[in-house]
Amino acid sequence: MRKIILWIGIGLLLMACGGGHRMSQMNELTEKMLAEDSQQVVFTSDSIPLLLVDYYMLHGTNNQLMRAYYLLGRTYDCRDNHMMALRFYHEAIVKADTAAADIDYFTLSCAYAHSAKLFSTQFEGRPTLALEDGRKALHYAHLAKSEHMIKICHCLLAGYFHNMGKSDSVRKYDPAMYENFYHPWAERRERYIYRYREFLRVNHEDDYMGRMVKEFFPIPEDSIPVNFRKQSIINPLASVYFHAIEKPTDRDSILALSNLSPYIDAKLHHQQRMAQRQLLLTVVLLLLLSVMVVGYLLYRYQLQKNRNHIKDLNTKYSLSLSEYQCAKAEMIALKQDVSSKEEIIAEKQKQLDELKHLLDEQQDDKSLSSEWDLLTDVMNAPIITALHRKASIGMKADGSDLRELMKTAKQYVPDFVAALLKHDPKLDDNSLLFCVLIKFRFLSSELAILFDKSSQSITNKKVRLLKRIFHVEGGAKQFDAKIHQL
Repeated sequence: MRKIILWIGIGLLLMACGGGHRMSQMNELTEKMLAEDSQQVVFTSDSIPLLLVDYYMLHGTNNQLMRAYYLLGRTYDCRDNHMMALRFYHEAIVKADTAAADIDYFTLSCAYAHSAKLFSTQFEGRPTLALEDGRKALHYAHLAKSEHMIKICHCLLAGYFHNMGKSDSVRKYDPAMYENFYHPWAERRERYIYRYREFLRVNHEDDYMGRMVKEFFPIPEDSIPVNFRKQSIINPLASVYFHAIEKPTDRDSILALSNLSPYIDAKLHHQQRMAQRQLLLTVVLLLLLSVMVVGYLLYRYQLQKNRNHIKDLNTKYSLSLSEYQCAKAEMIALKQDVSSKEEIIAEKQKQLDELKHLLDEQQDDKSLSSEWDLLTDVMNAPIITALHRKASIGMKADGSDLRELMKTAKQYVPDFVAALLKHDPKLDDNSLLFCVLIKFRFLSSELAILFDKSSQSITNKKVRLLKRIFHVEGGAKQFDAKIHQL
């Protein structure tokens, strides 16, 4: 019983410690995905990020939730779902707690940088919004002290300023890009390219860039300010960005289009149901395992209890039989001694009668010792005494014991063995020895120990042998009576 209580306590302790293990497992998943993101791994499934978001909503901090939202945005970005990606980048930005000790400036900088990239390349181009998020990305990259992220932000900002035609800002953030686009020789090169495109257009030759500008951005030349026309010649798309003046509400209007709350709620609800089913299955399996362990321990306890009870019965019978045999020997010695007093003989006779009565009570059929019809030499044979002693201490009879028993039976009760074989010539040695032990007044509890069987198995074997040998339907006591009468 103490073992059962110990196992139950260990199970409760493991269930209590499961929460901390779950948190460390989620943190490991987050770190692994962030490391893969830095290596530009393409995410194809949103199952793990959704799991992280769901878990950190209930058990995590704001910054842990920020990282989970960022990973969810990266997943949809890899799947070219730009609207959902932008939505979750901004969810990550909103959840970030810059005053907390566990703030991850690097991930926050990445969220701003990816948001800026989407504003620049998607949603018909929003350079002002892209520039705003790019500057914040650079700010948090400096706080994160990441040289790699600082270089990326410089390149992004330089590209945005180049598209807006602000050469001084391009020189500030990316001198190499400035030299490439704004050096005098570069200006002449762009003019030649522009003139070549005009030549192709006049001569009806195919020109992809010219067609793209003409088809998608039909802006009259006279609508561009004089001081900006030079930049529009250097970069034809600069005029497009000049006219793409955003309103302050553009960010909110774009994010309003990406209101995916019902979709995400449905996915999170599905994952929660799957997690609840998994938890329920785990609890059921643990309960079944606990019931099996408790049942097995109870079975072993009951089995050992029954075995100890049988050993006690056999020990009492063996001691009674030994005392009876000793008292009988003393009685014979006293009778032979003519000088012995009659009182001593009478006292010894009384003790002998009491022991005989005790033996009679311990017999399965309660028969009198005078009716056993057994020779004293048989009862005192070494193998009989040894088998009684083994049964009393719970030891199984081995092969040498059974062979010696067979010799003793053929020596002292050959007529009994012959009669058994006459009733059933095909009787095996095991069943023959079983009948011999019953003939020699061994108890059913002793047979159970010597043959390593349960008490019920001994009873069932007696019923089977009664039908096989004597062709009679009956019980175990009837079989014992038939053996004793044979």
